[in-house]
Amino acid sequence: MDLGNNDAISLKTERSIASVVYTIADVQEITAVPGQPVELELASDTSALLIVTAGDGEYRMADTAHPLQSGTVATFATSFSASFQYTLPCPTIMQLHCRPQSELRAILISYEVLHTLKQASARHGRLYSSRNIEATSAPTAMEVVEADESIIALARELAILKDHNGLGGPLAANRLLYELLFQVRERLRLHKQQLESKLTPIDQTIAYINEHYNRKITREQLAHLSGLSIKSFTALFKQSTGSSFSEYVNAVRIRKAQEQLLLTGSKLSDIAQKVGYKDEFYLSRKFKQTVGVAPSVYVKQPKTIASMDHAYTLDLLTLGMTPAVAIADSWIVKRFDGLLKAGSCHAIDWSWQRQARYQLLQSLAPDVIINAELKGEDLEAFSKIAPVLQIPWKGVGWRDHFRMVADVVEMTGQADDWLSRFDERMEGAKRQLDRNIGPKATIAIFNIRATRLAIYGSGYMGADLLYKSLGMNPPLMMRTAGIAGKEWIEVTPEQLRQIEADYMIVAVENTSEGWKSAREVMRHRDWKKLTSVRNKQTYFVDMAKWYGYGPAAIEAQLEELIGWLGEETGLKIQTNHAFFNMDSKSGDC
Repeated sequence: MDLGNNDAISLKTERSIASVVYTIADVQEITAVPGQPVELELASDTSALLIVTAGDGEYRMADTAHPLQSGTVATFATSFSASFQYTLPCPTIMQLHCRPQSELRAILISYEVLHTLKQASARHGRLYSSRNIEATSAPTAMEVVEADESIIALARELAILKDHNGLGGPLAANRLLYELLFQVRERLRLHKQQLESKLTPIDQTIAYINEHYNRKITREQLAHLSGLSIKSFTALFKQSTGSSFSEYVNAVRIRKAQEQLLLTGSKLSDIAQKVGYKDEFYLSRKFKQTVGVAPSVYVKQPKTIASMDHAYTLDLLTLGMTPAVAIADSWIVKRFDGLLKAGSCHAIDWSWQRQARYQLLQSLAPDVIINAELKGEDLEAFSKIAPVLQIPWKGVGWRDHFRMVADVVEMTGQADDWLSRFDERMEGAKRQLDRNIGPKATIAIFNIRATRLAIYGSGYMGADLLYKSLGMNPPLMMRTAGIAGKEWIEVTPEQLRQIEADYMIVAVENTSEGWKSAREVMRHRDWKKLTSVRNKQTYFVDMAKWYGYGPAAIEAQLEELIGWLGEETGLKIQTNHAFFNMDSKSGDC
């Protein structure tokens, strides 16, 4: 409906309270392949967010083009009074192009913006579409900012929800939408702050060196970039960094060469070109001056390692290596207690604040820091302490990941031996499970958290072990079109009957709110109707252990599974009844 002139005047002259309601319109998963751009029509009365989940490319619209890369979110921004909105100014045709030899995958989330105008003296509000309220400023160009993991996860949840029930659950879909919009707003706010915060001239040159170390960089060039005379630049650079210009550039290049030597195994001549040296001979001379040994000797030297992710900790401990510092869950510390103590490992968890982690690393000065693909504050801090090996994780199975880490520490043979022994155990486990529960039995993996309930179908939470390695059967709902192959899907208590299976593994978030959510689920009328619950074939597991996706975690999961399902006497429910006293009135554990 349109606002009449009187209503338009009332916006300016009467006391009013304006608020906004967002409602989901559609969610599309998009894949652009080389030579086949995807064309999207974005309606004038619909807002949109484009979250890039994989690949690199660009969007093209009218006479403009903007690069896109994995882990970014794109949005049109029009500023409405006292509102947070991303609204397209008119029907828009946009094309998504991927780079050669690379797919571009994205999720397009369309939503409507409805305005509630409520007079301060009235009891009831009125609802208007966003297209009926004039913007207080002209539409700006699309903004593209970095999307953190929470934004990507929320977008994927919306896509899964649509595949599952066509966005039929409006409350669930809109809850995710609101959370997504809030997260995007925060990213835009931080991005704006970063743009507004002025770097000092020396900070600008340091950022330039760290980004363009592989190019020819001169003192005169950076002095010009900073707007300082060569004399002033030289003095201020030394004062700020503690190093001369040439010393700093060389240190950055040698650090990058160390990372390339350990991670890629490339020829020295290729590494020299990648890090900014003219040839391998000059690199070798500078390397020995800085590190104290030749590159060939450096690669073979034993090294102290800091593992800043529990996945790498699992890989290293499985190989019998003890990191100097390790992110480790409590079950890892218990399982590898002797190895960790013998190696004087400082085992920490994610509750450690960033600055505390940085200080610990600085005090121990490891030779190498292993972490996932990262950028930003952690990478900057870690790089000042030691070479950072960024081993890719996304889209890599645990076996391949294990081999990558083994290659870095030159223990490929040990990794292959471990995998060979594990595969023998796996074959024996398959035969035992077929004999005890039969090849047609179904088993569900149910994850209960404070904020969501989910069924897993691949990857984490033991799904890789059960469904990929052992070939066990997931519940029917995880085999239906549109859901098969998904890592997990969210469910509500009202959908409990859809996770019907002969056996069920339940992983509960180990917090008071997580256990409170578990009690509420098990009070639901449909919980006791499930076959696995009626037959006492339900097994509660340590969520941290079963969420693990490394060799030691998979091995521990297999041991528990065989100890439970492999018994000839059948299954038994294992739970702490104190947590699930249905008569308890307390909401705490």
